[in-house]
Amino acid sequence: MIKSAALTGNPNCGKTTIFNALTGSSQYVGNWPGVTVEKKTGKIKSKNVSIDVTDLPGIYSINSYSMEEKISEEYIRNENPDVIINVLDATAIERSFFLTLQLIETGKPLIAALNMMDVIEKEGTIIDLEGMTNELGICIVPISARINKGISELVDNLSNFKELERSPGFNDYIQQINEFKLKGDMSEDKISSFRYSYIKKLISQYVILGEMRSDTTKKIDKVFTNKYVGIPVFLTIMWAIYYISINVVGEMSADIFERMLGSFSNSLGNLLVMIGANEHIISLIIDGVVRGVGAVLLFLPQIMVLFFFISILEDSGYMARVSFILDRVFRRIGLTGKSFIPMFVGSGCSVPGIMAARTLDSEKERKLTIILTPFVSCGAKMPIYIMFAAAFFPKHTHWIIMTMYAIGGIAIIFSGLLFKKIVFKGHKEIFLLELPDYRTPIIRNVMRQVFNRSKTFVTKAGTIIFAGSVLIWFLQGFTPGFRLTDLPSESMLSSIGAFIAPVFRPLGFADWKTSVAFLTGFVAKEMVVATLAVLNGISESGGFELLDSIRATFTPISALSFMVFVALASPCISALAAAKRELNSWKWMVFSVLYQTGLAYIMSMLVYNIGSLFLR
Repeated sequence: MIKSAALTGNPNCGKTTIFNALTGSSQYVGNWPGVTVEKKTGKIKSKNVSIDVTDLPGIYSINSYSMEEKISEEYIRNENPDVIINVLDATAIERSFFLTLQLIETGKPLIAALNMMDVIEKEGTIIDLEGMTNELGICIVPISARINKGISELVDNLSNFKELERSPGFNDYIQQINEFKLKGDMSEDKISSFRYSYIKKLISQYVILGEMRSDTTKKIDKVFTNKYVGIPVFLTIMWAIYYISINVVGEMSADIFERMLGSFSNSLGNLLVMIGANEHIISLIIDGVVRGVGAVLLFLPQIMVLFFFISILEDSGYMARVSFILDRVFRRIGLTGKSFIPMFVGSGCSVPGIMAARTLDSEKERKLTIILTPFVSCGAKMPIYIMFAAAFFPKHTHWIIMTMYAIGGIAIIFSGLLFKKIVFKGHKEIFLLELPDYRTPIIRNVMRQVFNRSKTFVTKAGTIIFAGSVLIWFLQGFTPGFRLTDLPSESMLSSIGAFIAPVFRPLGFADWKTSVAFLTGFVAKEMVVATLAVLNGISESGGFELLDSIRATFTPISALSFMVFVALASPCISALAAAKRELNSWKWMVFSVLYQTGLAYIMSMLVYNIGSLFLR
C-alpha cells in the first residue's frame, strides 16, 4: 500500500496546484518558474487513503545546478517515497519527458500526471495515452489541475498503484542507457542527446499536434516584451494598481474604518468601566492593544486590494515577462533578469524573497540578490507609507508610495554597480528563463493568495504587534525606577528614545517617540505604525487621530526623510535570520545590515537637508 509520495516535475508545470488539490493545502502558486524553492509536505485523506505527499522544487533534470534543484535531486536519489508523481506539462511534452526518462532510469516507482490537458484539447492536440502507457510501462493520468479535473483519478491510481510491463523497445533503451553509464565512455551531453532522440521518436509515434495553437501570447508579447515600451508598460500597470489600491479603495475605506475603530474603542472602554475593570487594565487594553493593533489593521483593505492585483499578474504569466524585460538593466549591475523573481517575491515579504534566491545558479549572483532584495519595500512597510502620505500628501498618496518603491529600485541599481566594481568583479551570467503562455487567472487561486497574504498580515497584528503594543504601553507607563507615571516624558521609553534621538537629528526627526518607533521596527516593520499609534494615536474621546499627531510631530520634508529611511534601512529580524541562513555567513549578514542602514541614513539625510534648502 502506498503511504508516501513525492511530487516532482519541471518548474511551472503545475506541481504546487496539484499538491494543493491533493492535500487541501494553500501553498503559493504562480504562473512563472521558481515559485517553489523548498520542499513542502501534506497528506491525502480520501476514500480510506492516507498518503504523505512531498512537493519538491521544480527541476529540468536530476543533474542539479541551483540550490533548490539540489533539494529535489537529493530527495529523489536518497529518500525512498513509495512512489514518485512526475508532473508533465502537456503543452511542452517533449521537454517534460527528459526528466521522466531520467526518473524511470533510477528504477523508482513512478506515476506520470500529464497536466494542462484542457489547454492542448483546445489547441486540437491529441495524445495516445494508452499507447504511451504501454510503451513506457508507467501509468499516465490526464489532469487539468487549474480546473480541478483528474485529481480524483490520480488519487485512485495512487491507492491502487501497480507497476506495469514496459515494451521491448523501451527495455532496449533502458539497457543501452545503463550500459553507457556503467562504461563511462559517453559524456552526459551525449547521453542527453540519446535521450532526446528517443523522446522525438516517442512524440512522433503517440502525439498529433493540433493546428489551432493560439497566437495570443505572441501578440501580447509584441507589446509587453518590446525593448522600448516593455518597461513603460510595466510602470503604467504598477501605477494603476497603486492608484486603485491606495487612492480609490483607501478613500472609501479610511473613514469607515476610522469610525469603526473609534466606536469600538469607546464601546469597549465603556464596557470595561461598567464591569469595574482596573484603570490600568483599561489603559492597557484601550491605549495599548486597540491603539497598536487597530492602527495596523486600519490599512488592511488597501493592502488586500494590492495583493489581489499582484496575484492576478502572477497567475497570468506576466511577471515572467518583467524578468525578461529587466534583464538588460540587471546585467549592467552584475545580475540577470532571474534576480527579479526573488525581489518581486520580496515585495510581499522579504523572508520568502531572500529564500527565492536559491533559484539562481551562481553563488555570487545569489549573494548579491540576497543583499539587494530588502531594498524592495515589503508589504509591512506599506502601512507606514500610507500613513505618512495620507497625513501630508493626501492627493498624491499613490505617487508618494511609487516614489518609495522607485527609491528602492535606484538603491538596487546603485549598489549593484558599486558591488560589481568592488566585490563581485568579473561576474557574468547566462540568462535562461522560460516564458509561460498567458493564462486567464483562476479566481480560486487568486483569492487563495489574497487570503494567505492577508492572513499573514493579520496574524502579525494579532501576535507580534499585540505583544509589542503591550510592551510599549508598559515601558511608557513606568519610570526607570518602575514607578507608575502619567507623564510619558518620565517613562523608561522616553529615556531610551532620548538616548538615541540625537542620532536621527541630521535626518530631521529627533523626537524620542520616533526614535523608539525605529527600534521596534527592527522586530517587525508594522511595529513602526503600532508604536506611533500607542504613543500618539487615540484621543481621550476615543477618536482615531493618528494622522493629526503625525502632522504635529513631522513636517512634509521630515516625513519624506522618515519614509526614505524606512524604505532602505535593514529589514526586520525574521528577514535577517533568513539572510544569515541563506548566506551561511555572519560576515555577509552583518555587512548587509551595515550597508543597508548606512545607505538609508545617507539618503535620508540628503533628502532632508536638500529638501529643507528649497522649502526655506
